[in-house]
Amino acid sequence: MSLEGKPASQPSRGDWPDAEFYSWLELIGLFLLANEHLIHKIAQIDDQSLSEPFRDERDPEMGTGVNNEELIKGLIKHHIYHSGQIALLTNNISAFK
Repeated sequence: MSLEGKPASQPSRGDWPDAEFYSWLELIGLFLLANEHLIHKIAQIDDQSLSEPFRDERDPEMGTGVNNEELIKGLIKHHIYHSGQIALLTNNISAFK
């Protein structure tokens, strides 16, 4: 299950969506929106639910065998990782202007 109570799955745009269909600002906007959505979902979780197991019959990469707190920490680390990538790309893009 996801934080929304749905089975874990690939993102609706796919695991590697074709970035050519989006401008750089649209891609950044989608990432910011995903971060805001994650923050909102985390704020809705009560302390007791954090220790509950995250149940999904898929595989470890999708969250099997962890509790909600571990899942949330992993999601935060994932978003931080991509934030760093965006920062590096943004700096490199501005260097070519």
